[in-house]
Amino acid sequence: MRSLPGPLPASIFLLTGLQTLNLQGNSLSGSLPDAWSSLTALTSLALQENALTGSLPASWGVVDSSNGNNSNGNSNSSPLNNLVALNLGNNGFSGTFPDSWAYPRSLTSLTRLVLAQNPRLCGPLPPNWATNHPSTQTLIG
Repeated sequence: MRSLPGPLPASIFLLTGLQTLNLQGNSLSGSLPDAWSSLTALTSLALQENALTGSLPASWGVVDSSNGNNSNGNSNSSPLNNLVALNLGNNGFSGTFPDSWAYPRSLTSLTRLVLAQNPRLCGPLPPNWATNHPSTQTLIG
């Protein structure tokens, strides 16, 4: 096991060209801040096997489905539309799956989503997930 403790430093969110980030198996704690949405080039994010908690950030998707704008003011898409693989398994996330992740134009490149081993994360995927994300090949929850 690696041993990076505590929350991620805010400076990581300045790496706007970052494409792959693997921090699997550390001792990272805290919640997933909205600042992740500044990493618009990110294609792969592996945060499994840490001590992360809180809810999954709605800001990673299109937050306002009525006008198609997200919290960053970008219209018609989520800030993490280049994200292909997202592994958040084996943490302490809680709550439900954000509806904003299932809206059209949210996380459109995502083909692999792993949420397993988060015992306080509950409820089904929103019913429109499959319709709006037909390219998802692996979904582990």
